[in-house]
Amino acid sequence: MKSFIQFLRTILIFLIVIVLVQMNLQSQTGSFSRYVSQDGWSGNVEFYVPSGSGAKPLVIGLHPAQSPAYGIRDMLKQSADDKKCIFVCPDGADATLSQS
Repeated sequence: MKSFIQFLRTILIFLIVIVLVQMNLQSQTGSFSRYVSQDGWSGNVEFYVPSGSGAKPLVIGLHPAQSPAYGIRDMLKQSADDKKCIFVCPDGADATLSQS
């Protein structure tokens, strides 16, 4: 149960971080990654931002822990282009959550 609560906390922190950085994503397009550290959570986050101007919906891609985040990001790039959405995927296998 404790690990499930930590998982939910990690997801919540991740969502907050993504909302905070979403405004900065409009200026960069294509595939890129960022190392994020926020409130005890740290890890690599993969992004894909399609070209074009205007507001875009944000899609968060969760994937099995044994697969890299860039793998699912790269598989879904075409869908992100078609739907004109920002695709974000945390690399959970390398992420850490500090104990409180």
